[in-house]
Amino acid sequence: GPLMRDNEFGPQPTPEDATARWLRRGALYVLAPLLLILEVPVAIHVAQAPTTGMAVHNLTVRTVDPGSPAARAGLEPGDRLLAIDGAPVATMVDYFVAIAGHYDLETQTYLLQRGDGFFTAPVTPGRPSRARIIWNYGMSLAGLAFLLMGWLILARRYDMVARYFFGVCATFAFFLMDVPDWPSYTYMILKETARDLAHLLLPAVFLRFFLYFPDRPHLTPRNLMRHRLLMLPAAPLFLLSIYAQSARLDPTSSLLVALVQQLSAVYFLVYMLAGLVVFARKVFRRGRPVEHTKLRLVLVGLLAGFGPFLAGIILFSASPPSAIAHSEWLGFSLVLVPLSFGLAILRYGALDLEYVVRHSLIYGILTILVVAFYALVVGVLGHTLTAYFHSSDLPIVLLAVMGPALALNPLRRLLHRWLDRTFYPAREATREALQRLSHELSDLSEGATAPDTMLRQLHALYRPTCIALYLEQDDHQILRGLHSEDGRPKPSVAKLSPDGTLCRVLMTAHRPIYAEELDGLDTMPATDDDTRSLLAELRVQLFVPLITGNRLRGLLAFGAKSDGSLYSQADVSNLHTFSVQAAALVEIGRLYQERLERKRLETEMSVAQRIQTNLVPSEPLYLPGSEVLGRMDSCREVGGDYFDYFRMDPRTVGFAIADVAGKGVPAALVMTTLRVAFRTAAVRQAEPEDVLGSLNQAICSLGPAAQLVSFFYGIYTAADGRLLYANAGMNPPLLFRTGRDYVERLKKGGTMLGVDRSQRFARGTLELAQGDLLLLYTDGLVEQPDETGSEFYGEERLIEDARIHRDLELTALIDRIFANVDAYGGPEQSDDRTLILMRINEIR
Repeated sequence: GPLMRDNEFGPQPTPEDATARWLRRGALYVLAPLLLILEVPVAIHVAQAPTTGMAVHNLTVRTVDPGSPAARAGLEPGDRLLAIDGAPVATMVDYFVAIAGHYDLETQTYLLQRGDGFFTAPVTPGRPSRARIIWNYGMSLAGLAFLLMGWLILARRYDMVARYFFGVCATFAFFLMDVPDWPSYTYMILKETARDLAHLLLPAVFLRFFLYFPDRPHLTPRNLMRHRLLMLPAAPLFLLSIYAQSARLDPTSSLLVALVQQLSAVYFLVYMLAGLVVFARKVFRRGRPVEHTKLRLVLVGLLAGFGPFLAGIILFSASPPSAIAHSEWLGFSLVLVPLSFGLAILRYGALDLEYVVRHSLIYGILTILVVAFYALVVGVLGHTLTAYFHSSDLPIVLLAVMGPALALNPLRRLLHRWLDRTFYPAREATREALQRLSHELSDLSEGATAPDTMLRQLHALYRPTCIALYLEQDDHQILRGLHSEDGRPKPSVAKLSPDGTLCRVLMTAHRPIYAEELDGLDTMPATDDDTRSLLAELRVQLFVPLITGNRLRGLLAFGAKSDGSLYSQADVSNLHTFSVQAAALVEIGRLYQERLERKRLETEMSVAQRIQTNLVPSEPLYLPGSEVLGRMDSCREVGGDYFDYFRMDPRTVGFAIADVAGKGVPAALVMTTLRVAFRTAAVRQAEPEDVLGSLNQAICSLGPAAQLVSFFYGIYTAADGRLLYANAGMNPPLLFRTGRDYVERLKKGGTMLGVDRSQRFARGTLELAQGDLLLLYTDGLVEQPDETGSEFYGEERLIEDARIHRDLELTALIDRIFANVDAYGGPEQSDDRTLILMRINEIR
C-alpha cells in the first residue's frame, strides 16, 4: 500500500495493505454517507415525530410516561402486545412496521393481554414535548459529531487506531442518530439486522480500540491473532439472532431468544468493562509524556461529555422532563466525547492549548473588526449618503464586503505579531533565537563547524534528551549523523539510506513529523533495516527534514524534552521555517566543501601528473645511425598509458609501450608499479620474452587490484640493425620499409599481461635497414571518434599520415600526427594517447 496520506499538516505516513484500503474506502464513501442520508428524514421530522409515551421490549410494555397517550388509553407496564389495527404482532419487527410513519397522528387500536384477560385500547399518538425535541436534537447532533469525527480521522489516518475509532464512532452514530423506521417489513428486517450486528460488534471494536490507543503496541504474530479472536464471540451470537428473526420466534416465550439476549448482555458488559479497565490502566501508567497528555485530554472529554449526558438520562427517567429546568440540554454534552478523542488522535502531540487560544483570539478579534467595519460603513456612512444624496447603497455594501476581504491577511499577520510580543514572549524569543542561529550558520557555511554549531544551539534551545543530525555525504548514497545527549556533538555509527523508508516518508511529507506518526512503520515488510534500527534505538519525538532542490539533504531528530513538555505547534512551525533556511545553508556548506575537496584533488592530480610525466622520457634518444622519440597525452590528469626508452649500452636501445586497462588514478597506479617492475626486469633479463614473463608474474601477484595490461618490448642493436621484440596483446607496431608500399606488423609474443600467470611469450626477430621507420602506438590514438561519434580515426588514417610525412623530423612528425587526430575528433579526447617513433638513419 502507499506510504503517505495527506492530513492537515501535509502528507501523513501510515502503512496500509490492499484489504484495509478497500475496507477504508467502503467506510468513507459508502457507510458514512449512507448513515448521513438516513439521518436527514429523522432531523426533518423531529418536531413532528409521533410518540405514544411508552417503551416496548420483547412485545411487552416496559414503561408508560404519566399523562402520555399510552397512559390516557389505559396501558400499563407488563401489558403484552398481540395486534395493532388487526395485524398480528409476533415479533418486534412487526411492531416497528405497524407504528412507523404515522405523522398525521391517526388513532391505532392495540390488542393487548393483561394477565389472563385480553382487551383493546385506542391509542392516539401525540407530538413530542419541547424538552423531548431538544433532547432528540442533542442526540442527533452527538451522533453526527461521532460520525463526522470518525470520518475525519479515517480520512487522514489509516492505521489500526483510526480504523477502530471509526468503527466505534459509526456504531454510536447509528444508535444516536436513530435511523428512521419505515412501514416496510423488508426494510425493518434489514434495519434490525444492522442494529443487532452493530450491537454485537461494538464491544469488540471498543476493546480493540483501547488496546491500540493512544499508541499502538508492538505486536507479535501471536498477540495479533489473539486480538483478532476478540471478534469471535460476535459471530455465533449474530447468526443466532438472524435465525430467531427469520424463524419469527416469540421473544416472550422462546428459550433461544432469551439465551441469545442473556449471552449478548454478558458479552457486552464484559468487553465494555475490559475496555474501560485497559483505558484506566493506561491513564495511571507512567509512559511517554505525549501519551499522558492525550489520555488526560480524553479523560476530560469523557467526564465532560458523559457526565451531563448520564445526568440527563437519570433526570428524564426519574421525573417529568419539564420538572427540571433546562435538563433537556444536557444531552448536547455528548458531543465533547468524539471531539476529545478526535483531537487526541489527529493532533500529534495532543492538545496544544496555546495554539487553540492564540488562534481563537486572532480570529475572534478579526471577526469583531470585520463586524464593526461593516456596521460603520453600511449603518452610518451608507445611511448618511442615502439620506443626503438619495443614492443607492450598493457601492457602500460592496465596499463593506471588499474592504475586509483585502485587509484580512495583513490584519491577521499584524495580530499574530502583536499577540506573540504581548502574550507569548517565549514563542517570539524562540523564533528570534532560530533566526540568529540561521545567520550564524550562514557565516559558518564555508567551514566544517556548521553541523556542530547547529546541534549545540538547538540542544540549548529545546533541551531534548538527545538530538541527532544526519547529513548527506559526498557519494549521495548514505546519510551519516552526529548525535548529542549533553550538547556536545559526537559522531554516530548509525547511517541512513536516502532511498530508505524513513527518508522517503520525510521527503514526501516535506514537513516535520511526530515520531508517533510513524507507528507501525517498523513492522512493515518494506521497511529497511536502517530505519528499523533508528526507530528502535532513538527515543525520538520529532523528525525535521532538511530539504532543498527537491532533495532530502539531511534530517534532524529530536528526543523528548528534558522537562517532559511536548513539542508544541509553535515549535513545529518554527523548526519547519528554520529547516528551510538550514537546508539551504547545509547545501551551500556541502558545495563549498566539495569545491575545496575538488581543488585539493586537482592539486594532487597536478602533482601526480608531473610525477607521471617525469616517469617517461621527455627528450629524444640518439644512437649511432638511429633515433627514438615518444609522446603521451592523457585524457585525464593521469592515465594508464606508458612508454619508455633507454640506452642499454652505447649501441643498444631498449624501448617499450604499454596500455593499462581503464583510465584515471587506478590505471595510473598500476602503470607506476609496472614501470618499476619493467626497469628491474629489463636489467636482469636479456631477452624480451623473459622480461614479459617477469612482468606477467608481477601483475598477477597484485591480486584483486590487478588489471589487464597490453605491453610491447623491443631491443634494437645499432651495430647490426637487428631488432628483438615480444608483444603481449599490444596493437602491433607498424614498420615502414624503405622502398616498399606495404607495412609490416610486429605481432609475435602472446596474450595480455595479467590473464594467466603461467603464460609464456614468443620472441620476434627482424633486420632493420637504412630509412626504415618503426611506429608504436596505443589504441587511444586510432580509436578517437569523430565529432558525430560514428567513426574512429582508425589505423588506415594513421598509416597514411605516417607514410605522407615520414620524411619530417621525428618531433615534427609526432606533432603532425597528434594534430591530425585532434582535428578529426575535436576537443574531446576519448582515451589516453601514446606514440613512439624510431627511425634508422644508417647501420653502423
